[in-house]
Amino acid sequence: MVQDPICWDDNHDSLTNGQHRTCALRAAGVPYLPVEGRHLPDTAQRDAMDARTHAQHTVREFWRDVLAAALGPTHPLVNTALPLLLRFPALRSLLSTVQERKE
Repeated sequence: MVQDPICWDDNHDSLTNGQHRTCALRAAGVPYLPVEGRHLPDTAQRDAMDARTHAQHTVREFWRDVLAAALGPTHPLVNTALPLLLRFPALRSLLSTVQERKE
């Protein structure tokens, strides 16, 4: 952990080194950790959340983005269909097939 630091270059939106270690530390409930290269003194840190909750939020955001890309960001079905997509995997595979045909 100390020999090879977790790095976040100021010009990037994500870590450039240490993503797996960061995920492991989050799963262990570590609220803060030192990161080389990123300093935002006026930014408030979000509270740490457990790994399962973080994964659920990530999956929800991903499928919301997929629906918004397929239907349009302001389409009313984006928020209505999202809970169904999360609950029924068959709908996700159907949506993925529709997306592949568009490309």
